[in-house]
Amino acid sequence: MTEPTNKLLSFYGKHIDEHGSGPRAVGWGSSGSQKVRFKELCEIGDLNNCSVLDVGCGLGDLYTYLFERYDGMEYTGIDINPRYVERAREAHHEAHFEVADFGTYEGKKFDYVLASGAFSVKIPNYREVYFKNIKKMFAMARKGVAFNMLDKEHHPDDESYAAYAVAEVRNFCLSFADNVIIRHDYLPHDFTVILKRHSS
Repeated sequence: MTEPTNKLLSFYGKHIDEHGSGPRAVGWGSSGSQKVRFKELCEIGDLNNCSVLDVGCGLGDLYTYLFERYDGMEYTGIDINPRYVERAREAHHEAHFEVADFGTYEGKKFDYVLASGAFSVKIPNYREVYFKNIKKMFAMARKGVAFNMLDKEHHPDDESYAAYAVAEVRNFCLSFADNVIIRHDYLPHDFTVILKRHSS
């Protein structure tokens, strides 16, 4: 098991030990802020009758949000933490969840690939690891990708949390995607990145 994997399992393991379930069990401050972030991810397009991959699915909260709003959706959630996946499966028997490290994940292509909070934990070589994953997400998406990050201008980049400069992330995404949208008017300390393919 790699050092980054151990760091992620340790970080989220403490949260699930302390909080059991709910947004705090996956590192979010509240259900309200979690749903605000989900809403921003969904600005990527019409998710009705689409296939969606949720990277870092946690307890399946994004699935709940999507299921209540979209029809005919084919959902797959993956997470590195088996305890999260076990609880997600118990809560959502109709959805598909897998224990997987996205860095080595070899799934099929999806219409949309989404990630909420997946790039916020400080791990060794986090920029290299996370930026590589973002590029992989885009390669796996037929229509587009949406993910959120902590904004370095408003959130500390410390030992626990990874925060980013908006311009740095935009420039990186423009190196492989032509249609890059940055949304940072919904919460003060983070931003959402939407990458769309021309055909979507």
